[in-house]
Amino acid sequence: MVPVQRCAPAPQGTVNGSEVHSPRACNIKDRVPFADKVAALRSIGLLDGDSELTSDVYGEFVELLYEYRDVFAVKGADITECNLMKCDLVLKKNATLLRSRPYRLSDEMRLEVDRQLDELLAARVISECDGSPISSPIICVKKRDGSYRFCVDLRKFNNISQDMTHDLPLLEDILDLITRKKCGIMSVLDLRAAYRQIPISEESKYLTGFTTPHRGDFQYNRLVMGAKQSPYWMTVVLRKLFRNDINVFLLVYLDDILICSENVQEHFCHLRQGLTSSGKQIYACILPSVIFSNKLSIILVLCSIKMVRRGSQENTGCKKLAQT
Repeated sequence: MVPVQRCAPAPQGTVNGSEVHSPRACNIKDRVPFADKVAALRSIGLLDGDSELTSDVYGEFVELLYEYRDVFAVKGADITECNLMKCDLVLKKNATLLRSRPYRLSDEMRLEVDRQLDELLAARVISECDGSPISSPIICVKKRDGSYRFCVDLRKFNNISQDMTHDLPLLEDILDLITRKKCGIMSVLDLRAAYRQIPISEESKYLTGFTTPHRGDFQYNRLVMGAKQSPYWMTVVLRKLFRNDINVFLLVYLDDILICSENVQEHFCHLRQGLTSSGKQIYACILPSVIFSNKLSIILVLCSIKMVRRGSQENTGCKKLAQT
């Protein structure tokens, strides 16, 4: 990555009739050559594949990614902690806490569990503990590529957890936003390991305790995948983060953020607003999966995504930059 003090021209455009200035504008001119920016973005995985695009739109897209490159998480170690709020895990009244025996693991599974535990410890997603009145076992699930992912079996914990419901956007809400914005371009931002960015309160950490057959007990410092209250808290956090943008040009669906705009210039303004909100709250772990649809279709690597085109029923998975 090329170290540089970020600068951006101001104003960047208008949204809803108001001028939008770059949140990272500065007085020192950015002298990093465009080719070096492209190389820096490719070195960290934000751009992939060769492209012959020379349009102003592509150039501005590269400038946007370079300006906000610290907001994207390209590997698990980049995951940080959201500072908006801490979440409380709530038990049912008169719930009985239970400890479960650890499940047996093969030698191959133990090696993989060790690797993933070390990664989570380094990212401060989990921490070691000396025991808890409640503990769930772990289980290894084989992925399509033959590797293992370890998961915490939270079924008993979910049985004693309070139900906490949240509302998902209706199809009518999505269609209404697209119609109202005269949507010509859409982008999707996919949060990387969204649960692992949202902290839980100190009083709730012991409830997330899990046990391994060979390394003892651990507990989560952030929301746990598989806990039935986690989707509720993630929705609360994202709605708080984008409170002023939802249903204006943005919708939140679980850990996906849909941004709709009428034209390219307005879309860059909306993307800057979304990325700025993320960066301000240290919610700085967006998976680089930006989709431009209609006239410009740019899809980044690192995730399996679908291209959505207006007036087309084609769904395409793509890894390289493309323009239509």
